[in-house]
Amino acid sequence: MVNKHGSRFSNILPNTGGIESGAPRTFSVVYFGPIREKTGRMKEEILTDSRTPESLYEEIRIKYALEYPFSLLRVAVNGTFSSPEAMLEEGDSVAFLPPFGGG
Repeated sequence: MVNKHGSRFSNILPNTGGIESGAPRTFSVVYFGPIREKTGRMKEEILTDSRTPESLYEEIRIKYALEYPFSLLRVAVNGTFSSPEAMLEEGDSVAFLPPFGGG
């Protein structure tokens, strides 16, 4: 079976976790709420070795000294809610959504 990237073999290769060897990839990262306030950005392009939303957020959390642990966030990849372990592809748009409150 050919996957969305044209490879028949990616689904049989081992999952190497959040960071793997190979060329860094660029992701478009979108921030909301207090994360947007803390980073001072609505959106940015990040070149990274991270390959999952969780490892990408950890890199961003350290860079901006963010207080929110990943466990409190929802993540969307290309506009669809995603799991923390989903493998990211070059050019993906990743949104980190903190808990929303309101009345």
